[in-house]
Amino acid sequence: MEQIRLKDGTVHNILTAAPNFISMEISPDEFASTYSTLTEDNLSMYQILTEDGSVCGIYTNKYVFEATIRDGIATFVLSDVDTTSKRIKDLEESNAMLTECILEMSQVVYAD
Repeated sequence: MEQIRLKDGTVHNILTAAPNFISMEISPDEFASTYSTLTEDNLSMYQILTEDGSVCGIYTNKYVFEATIRDGIATFVLSDVDTTSKRIKDLEESNAMLTECILEMSQVVYAD
């Protein structure tokens, strides 16, 4: 059976996989815990493994767009992360941190 290995090393058995979806046979009770492992961070780099453990596909920057379970088959539809928006968000966070550092340093430099 093929498997998916997520960035954090978590491995799940899968029925089929493609760049835009993964399907696996799981119970409704397992659905929530499996879904919780398919985070954007874990899907930032994941591998599809063959039955013998060989890597047959490496995918990056995905997130779960839709998740369904029907008759014991869970399907997770994946979509590409908008890397431009992600980079802008990272830059904004970095800029805010640098601004705080500058303000703190200016208080030290100009302290009485």
